[in-house]
Amino acid sequence: MSTFYIQINSIKYYEKKSYNYLEAQLLVFSKDFQTYKDIFVNINSYHYGCGAVCIQSINDIINSINIYIDYDNSLELLDEKLFENRFQLPKLDKAKLLNDIDNLEFKYYSNSSYRFKKDNIFWKEIEISNLPNNSYITNLYMLTLRKSIILDSSHLSNNILLLTYDREDIYSRHCGKQEIEEDLRKSDEIRGILKHGVYNSIDLIKEKNERMKKKVELTIESE
Repeated sequence: MSTFYIQINSIKYYEKKSYNYLEAQLLVFSKDFQTYKDIFVNINSYHYGCGAVCIQSINDIINSINIYIDYDNSLELLDEKLFENRFQLPKLDKAKLLNDIDNLEFKYYSNSSYRFKKDNIFWKEIEISNLPNNSYITNLYMLTLRKSIILDSSHLSNNILLLTYDREDIYSRHCGKQEIEEDLRKSDEIRGILKHGVYNSIDLIKEKNERMKKKVELTIESE
């Protein structure tokens, strides 16, 4: 039986005295149907979290995988371990989304660049770390801050947000990069921008798709 990007090769359902469980073998295709991978499903009433397992329980898995593939996500990165013992991928907790922003860590620096026979360039930098391990959300942080008028530039590298502001051309001695005291008001302002922008623009389907991927070292770089 075929269901869009998924071919169901087998389904077995077992009932025991104290629990029941379901096993299935799925053949999942990429969006262009050029590649495929086997997914083995094994869910039971101990782990499923919503009472007894029935044949219809497989629908959650099929619908989620179909949406994942339809959004052009990598079949290779689909985490088959999600389906080995259970499939329980809750909706995003927006309270946690805001808490993650509160837990961001800030470091401040002054920096400058020497220019021959011209005023030197001076600016301030912020490095924001402790970002969520979710590339969709960290990119959303980036897109939100790019729209902010309080920053001169921003980019994301090796799971750290790098921001600059207060750029000036000054006839003064070039000093290079030096760590300075955190500007708490500026940090709170950035957190507020992120909370408003991310909370109101997040795509819950894309965020869920990201959680369905295998966890890899985050080395995204954007400018």
